[in-house]
Amino acid sequence: MKKQFIFKQPFRFKNKGFVMALFALALVALSLSGCGNGGNSASTSNGSTNAAADTGGEAEKTYYDIKLPDSAGTGINLFYLADELGYFEEFGINPIFVGEVAVGSTVPSVLSGGINVSGNHVNRLIAAIASGAKVKAVVAVSETTEEIPHMKFLTLEDSGIYTAEDIVGKRIGVTAIGGCNEYTTYEYLRKELGIEDPRESINYVILPAGTEETTLRTGEVDIVGMHGDPIAVIERGGVRVLYSDYEVWGNDGGATPYWFATDFIEKNPEAVHGFVQAVVKTGNWLNEHPQEAREIQGPRVNLEPKELYHQHFTPDGVIRPETIEIWNDILLHYGEISEAVPPDQVYTNEFNDLAS
Repeated sequence: MKKQFIFKQPFRFKNKGFVMALFALALVALSLSGCGNGGNSASTSNGSTNAAADTGGEAEKTYYDIKLPDSAGTGINLFYLADELGYFEEFGINPIFVGEVAVGSTVPSVLSGGINVSGNHVNRLIAAIASGAKVKAVVAVSETTEEIPHMKFLTLEDSGIYTAEDIVGKRIGVTAIGGCNEYTTYEYLRKELGIEDPRESINYVILPAGTEETTLRTGEVDIVGMHGDPIAVIERGGVRVLYSDYEVWGNDGGATPYWFATDFIEKNPEAVHGFVQAVVKTGNWLNEHPQEAREIQGPRVNLEPKELYHQHFTPDGVIRPETIEIWNDILLHYGEISEAVPPDQVYTNEFNDLAS
């Protein structure tokens, strides 16, 4: 039986200096690791030129290296899709996939240059900036819709759990503490039951990614949170959806933008611009061709297409201020940040040609 870690009130770092010290330690560890690739990787601060010797003298095209994390889950990965569709190539981006990066390590990895871009939920971005991390979002990725929410919380058909009152005291399986995994249920109980601080009302069980369905079906948890639209899980039967983030926040709570370190943005504006255009074109295509996207990505990640879920891409990748404001309010309410982070410190749409 796998180990489970149960939390009633997740630990929070209150000391900003301590958090930044951790970032610094991550930088040192990565700089000392010496994990090179024989010097074959071009610097991301410079475009590498694709020679046109065999093109009859046509103008050369500049490509920009961007280091990307590999997928660690069963969702459609826009990085893979942009690569397979040729949109990175079209917009002058040379993607360098460096392997999986744990969710809790994305900020130090971006700050150190281990990867150049990440795509956490906007609440994790706000919390990182409030702790002193110099990062900024440049393009919206997913957003919640009624048909395709950011998260769904499932229970067994015969669990006897139907209402918000029934959730109190139950074991809820999630893959991480923090962000949407944690706050969606808090805010659901706060909205439905008027509990101002529901943290003592829930027993969270931290699960390894990919074990959510099994853990629910074996009765080790009462409820499980899953991202996107877990079609295959629901089609196998025996489970039902209790609630989703759409019921809590409508369209505004499920934003997951892509973001870079601010110094990378300042030094590589052309690379960021090309990256944003490729992501926007890929996301708009995904909204129109979800099944094709599954069929394209399935072989790359060794999964059947039906096992992959997709989320709704924000039209044209435009970041909306409402998606920032709602999480500033929530993080303030639960004391994770001491003051709201101004939206212009969190994101910019300046690299998106389709943003008005």
